[in-house]
Amino acid sequence: IELRMIISVIKRWLPSEKLKPLSEADLLPETTQSTAPSSQTSLEIGDLDTASALQLLGSEDLLWMVLKDYYTVIDKKIALIKNYQLNEEWKNYTTEVHALKSASKQIRAMELSEKAAALEKAGNDLNIEMIQERTDDMLEQYRGYQTLLAPYFAEEEKEEKDPSDLPA
Repeated sequence: IELRMIISVIKRWLPSEKLKPLSEADLLPETTQSTAPSSQTSLEIGDLDTASALQLLGSEDLLWMVLKDYYTVIDKKIALIKNYQLNEEWKNYTTEVHALKSASKQIRAMELSEKAAALEKAGNDLNIEMIQERTDDMLEQYRGYQTLLAPYFAEEEKEEKDPSDLPA
């Protein structure tokens, strides 16, 4: 989803009296604003095409929010995809691989997105041989993003799970 395209369509169809200019801060939840790592003019994170991702998403705060969501579900997504593969639940497998393709494309992890796209097609075509041959490689690459993104979110995730913060 390209934010600027959505805004363009909304501006075209809404009456002008309904449009009010807002700042980026007005569009994002307060928690997002405070948890994003410090703003950088040239953001470099591994093989991610962050310049393209910033252009797609429209703001660095939104990019950090999307990256955090991507990071926090890696273990769960890997387990789901692997479970669907092992249990030969091809429809669910294909749905999860499609979601991984889209999420990876959004953060501009393009090589992973392309691998997921190929496996999505294999799922739709019931090309089980290709699924069995390539899923582990795709999931290994996906797990690599956990290591890549951990420096940005691991401490924050630890703080959220820290039981000492809970009231007695």
